[in-house]
Amino acid sequence: MNKALTNNEIKLIASLKIKKYRDLHEMYLIEGEHLLSEFIKSGKKGLKYVIRRKDFENEFIINNLPDINIYEVNSAQFDKLSDTKSPQGILAVVKSSGEKNLSVGKIIVALDSINDPGNLGTILRTCYWYGIESIIIGKNSADVYNTKTIRASQGALFYVNFKTESDLNLELERLKNNGYNIYLTSLTGNVISDRTISKGKAVIVFGNEANGISKKLIGNKEYKEIKIKSYTGCESLNVSVTAGIVINEFKRLFEN
Repeated sequence: MNKALTNNEIKLIASLKIKKYRDLHEMYLIEGEHLLSEFIKSGKKGLKYVIRRKDFENEFIINNLPDINIYEVNSAQFDKLSDTKSPQGILAVVKSSGEKNLSVGKIIVALDSINDPGNLGTILRTCYWYGIESIIIGKNSADVYNTKTIRASQGALFYVNFKTESDLNLELERLKNNGYNIYLTSLTGNVISDRTISKGKAVIVFGNEANGISKKLIGNKEYKEIKIKSYTGCESLNVSVTAGIVINEFKRLFEN
């Protein structure tokens, strides 16, 4: 059944484009047919609103939504709510999920001040591709519920466990004490190989786009610094590209 949004509801939903209001209301936006379909497929709970523009015609998505009211708005109203340049005409408001137990699986990914939401979303997508269930997102990183992060994740956000605003020093120490080897990606580390990587349980840490991993973490002698083998004089790779290559190397070494 289509219902109308009140002006106060429109203001509330539009405010979720800003992090402080996402935090305040513990809700976030997902937009577009693909992301909404992935959310439904993931089996996650927490849909608060589904809003369609009057000209939205994909009845398959509408008919496969859980038992929830659907709100219909005109184009001008939808543009106030949307955070994309060419909106598809459907979006949803979702309740933020709480923290989960992250100590699962042989590989955990930790992110140290990843500033770009596109990079963060791409790393989440990569983790989901490789079956990595848990991601620890350190303080000063991009917001996992930023609409750019969610779009870059292509829905992977709904399938992985993550902990945000984390103190990586404490988290890594806890995981080390639970039997995980800690690997820090850096330009000065040892090239990843079966001689430098210990099979078992691993946490792979990726650092800030400009400055890399923080000095406090790099200075911990109990952690191992690693890098990808380079074939040219290229200074560095984008952190999301690096993440894909490093994770692939770990999966290959762990499965052989």
